[in-house]
Amino acid sequence: NVDLERITLSGYSQGASFAHKAAAELPEKYRPANLVDISGWTTGKEAKVPVGMNFMSIQSEKDTVAPFDGRWFGLHMDSEDKTMQRYLKGNGIYQTKTPADKDSSPAVREVEWDAPSGATIKSISIPGYKGHDWHGSVGSEAPVNATKELIEFIRNKRRGS
Repeated sequence: NVDLERITLSGYSQGASFAHKAAAELPEKYRPANLVDISGWTTGKEAKVPVGMNFMSIQSEKDTVAPFDGRWFGLHMDSEDKTMQRYLKGNGIYQTKTPADKDSSPAVREVEWDAPSGATIKSISIPGYKGHDWHGSVGSEAPVNATKELIEFIRNKRRGS
């Protein structure tokens, strides 16, 4: 008895890139309610963003493996801004400016949008952190715990319209 309205798909690094692709290409019946990207990226070649799917991204702004600006040895990765704009526009938010940060800490930037589609879109970025890891895991020095953030984000979230 799986509640198809609460499925979460998450990935780290290239696994997150695959999660973006899978979420967009799964049949409507199996589309996840939530997608969580940890240190991952999109290519711009993924299918259309599923409307109503909650999305959270946690990225290091100084990551050298999956760069925040998308530039990496000729391989095409979208910048974090382009990925976020893709999910915002796909859920009915057409803006160029982001709302005020929820956390004014210089160590972490956290921004959240409530979309007309019913989806929540959230960005957590770590300005001074160079790590390419599952943030907050053993050995990570990130000021964010990705597991804690993921659990909090998906708690009681269902698919939007």
